[in-house]
Amino acid sequence: MAHSKKLSEVLKKIKINFNDDLVYNDGVEPYMNNCLIENNIYELNEKNKAVFNKFKQQSKLGLYTSVEITHDKDQGYMVKVLGSIKKIP
Repeated sequence: MAHSKKLSEVLKKIKINFNDDLVYNDGVEPYMNNCLIENNIYELNEKNKAVFNKFKQQSKLGLYTSVEITHDKDQGYMVKVLGSIKKIP
């Protein structure tokens, strides 16, 4: 849980509110988050959905690893994992 505490302290210090769930701006509705209406965005396959769900389970417990966020002019923002975290049952 030390990583979680450090993360929240850093984010608070630089005035960033962290939310582990989807957040929508005013005027944007959840139904608009639909990969079928976006170009080049596809629904995750079952294997990747399982990985994502495991990640969400771990993040809700405050288990994080180091990441690097970069911006690519063609791809947008990308996240690269720099380490690993302990597996949970």
